[in-house]
Amino acid sequence: MSLKNRWSEVRYPCSKLLVLLLLAPACAFATYLGQISTIYPIQEEDAIEVMQAHLRKMEKTGELARIQKEQQKRAVETFNNPHPVEGITRTSEPASHWYDPTVTVVEDIIDPTSGRVVVPKGTVSNPFDYITLTSHYFFFDGRDKDQVNFAAKVIKKYGDGVKLILVGGSPTKLGAKWKRPVYASQDRHMIDKFQIEHVPAIAYQEGKRIRIDELVP
Repeated sequence: MSLKNRWSEVRYPCSKLLVLLLLAPACAFATYLGQISTIYPIQEEDAIEVMQAHLRKMEKTGELARIQKEQQKRAVETFNNPHPVEGITRTSEPASHWYDPTVTVVEDIIDPTSGRVVVPKGTVSNPFDYITLTSHYFFFDGRDKDQVNFAAKVIKKYGDGVKLILVGGSPTKLGAKWKRPVYASQDRHMIDKFQIEHVPAIAYQEGKRIRIDELVP
């Protein structure tokens, strides 16, 4: 037998032996060792069921009713006494300024159906070209007795032609007193738009602008 053939006989048995040695640990660890303790299936509690059970418990103990009552109380308190607008002070010197509602269209406004340009870019428009502001808007602090007395005089002068807007105080209390709506300016929308920094102040249309007079009560 040639040296080459004898080497083949040695090489292939060695390869088979290597494979068996590599597989041996896997076979050895496959032995069943028995059950050590009770086996339980893996389960996960449903979050909604947990919350519902918690709510039922709170309902039985009366905790849920107590929380609901407190929330209702806070809501009524906030409605009757909303948070005052920050940064507004009492007028010390009378002054006037104007708000110009004129707008300039910065992009063509296109009809999505026809694709036609409805309002071309650069168009200047003022809402007072089409409408008239019929009401006066009186801003005041309902916590200030002098301003409340001043508001009574404004009501007497303009009647239903004035809208009363609080920057502080209770709208429900004053509304009941005067038997008319009193509003609270909590979102600062009109305050910021008209750049009101001091109250009492009254806003009304003058020509094509809105005039804002800050008044001394």
